[in-house]
Amino acid sequence: MTLVTFTDFIAYQYFLRVVPTTYIAPRSEPLHTNQYSVTHYERQVSHQGVPGIFFKFDIEPVRLTVIQRTTTFGQFFIRYVCVLGIIVLDSYM
Repeated sequence: MTLVTFTDFIAYQYFLRVVPTTYIAPRSEPLHTNQYSVTHYERQVSHQGVPGIFFKFDIEPVRLTVIQRTTTFGQFFIRYVCVLGIIVLDSYM
């Protein structure tokens, strides 16, 4: 991302947030990674302000754990039959 400004006394602020994350998938090792989010602001400062580029990092004190689970064929079949039953019941009303 390239920003070009034609005015004086501009302050760019970037807020970076980091969340430690662990992904746990079936039949594999846990994957330790991070999730990132970035927000940026651009504003014109008065002559008393300080123009420049400012970075603020926020590392979250909590860890997010995402567990991927799969359903068995029996669970899938029961859900399928329930949905069909609701559709048939709804069509008669």
